[in-house]
Amino acid sequence: IKSKAKTQNKALSKLVLAQILTKTEHSNELRQTEYKGMEDENHAHPNRPHQAIWAMKFSKDGKYLAAGGQNCVLRVWEILSEKLNHDDGEQLDTIKVFNETPIQEYHGHKADILDISWSKNNFLLSSSMDKTVRLWHVTKSECLCVFVHLDFVTGIKFHPKDDRFFLSGSLDSKVRLWSITDKKVAFWNEVPNENLITAVGFTLDGRTACVGSYTGQVYFYETQGLKYNTQINVKKRGAKKGKKITGIEAMPNMPPGDEKLLITNFFFFFCSDDGRYIICGSEDCSVYLWPTGHPGFSSSRFSRDMITNHHGSNGSVYGGGGSDTSGGQPSTTEQGLGSWLKRGEQRAKEKLQHHHEFFEAHKSTITNAIFASHRTRQQLALTGHDIILNHTPIPDDPPCLNNNDDVDEDDDDDDNTKFIYKTSEKYDYPDSQIIVTSDVHGCIQVWRTDSGIYTQQQQQRKSIDSSFVTPSLSGKTCQQKRPFTLFSGRVNK
Repeated sequence: IKSKAKTQNKALSKLVLAQILTKTEHSNELRQTEYKGMEDENHAHPNRPHQAIWAMKFSKDGKYLAAGGQNCVLRVWEILSEKLNHDDGEQLDTIKVFNETPIQEYHGHKADILDISWSKNNFLLSSSMDKTVRLWHVTKSECLCVFVHLDFVTGIKFHPKDDRFFLSGSLDSKVRLWSITDKKVAFWNEVPNENLITAVGFTLDGRTACVGSYTGQVYFYETQGLKYNTQINVKKRGAKKGKKITGIEAMPNMPPGDEKLLITNFFFFFCSDDGRYIICGSEDCSVYLWPTGHPGFSSSRFSRDMITNHHGSNGSVYGGGGSDTSGGQPSTTEQGLGSWLKRGEQRAKEKLQHHHEFFEAHKSTITNAIFASHRTRQQLALTGHDIILNHTPIPDDPPCLNNNDDVDEDDDDDDNTKFIYKTSEKYDYPDSQIIVTSDVHGCIQVWRTDSGIYTQQQQQRKSIDSSFVTPSLSGKTCQQKRPFTLFSGRVNK
């Protein structure tokens, strides 16, 4: 897949569409231009939600992907394992990431699913417009518990240190910390001015709860007791008011004392688990990727004028920078959190460099674009049947290989070059990113960057075989020859 970039070092230079988990007629077969002038209600508009996927998250261990949205069904897919076999029992090499069929399809919600959260032990929370939060476990087919609210539940998050508790935000302007074991609210508070809550989150240590609102304010509370601490106003420079907060995420892999929060407006931004990239979908059907320059990247804003045709997206990174517009009720601990938000204010004034990449991923508005974790890549590598990771060398000297590593030696007789590869539970394959995207028509697609290094003999074979190969997005085979016969000097595949 061709990507466009305003940077010299392209992270998406070898991007492939590895798998399509769910298909929809309009999002995959009709181009956006074909919708122009269509007024018939029987035709779906490219940006009009129909079976939209509103929430999509990977589990903490990287083994599962959960997605839910307009159809009220929560689906869970499992990544491939050594159990993947052909009809004749033979194990196949592939670039697929997931089994085609979901391992769970949870029914119970009566309205759109708005948010998803995973615990460390593969418990799963889903919040909905039906005013409930439901608890599931990936090994169970039934709902384990229902937590009833007074209005739409727009955001949920397991506590990062103690997953017996979770935070929920609702349009009734109340933030609640629930005790799962007690099946009741442990603490609650109401945001100022009866502002509608649209997103919730935690800092990495779990000591501070973060609550985003419809008008762009982000409120900070002490998790213990949900006592108000301070607030900030996220808005575009020069704007009178901000747009609704759609996501609050603690930036991963940050050094102590330099923690940051990724706060987003309108569209959902996500970051890779190593903190090197930030990714986002868009109304223009493209996926955008920014390098953070981690570690210690500058804290600043992503504003609308930074991206060509990136409609409506706006996000900010706070911590080690950002402006504090504290208001409301002061707290005894406000000075500590306020100084964290103000720290590095001069750096916050520096614009994040406009280096970014993007590629057209769907034919309609993209609702989610997320990275798989390094654990997903490690699990795929250990199967021994992933084409890309099988050809991705780990940068260790061959003498460092131990008896627990799987070694594959491929001798090229033409140039006497010896390639040694191994799989390891510790190597995170940083250049083998896996991206999953969804759109407003329910289509979910899996993208991969090809980090493989292939021998000259393999490349020549691919070139020769290309005329006899029908490219397949299913990933069942890397190259598949088809029989041919000769008739009157013509080659029929």
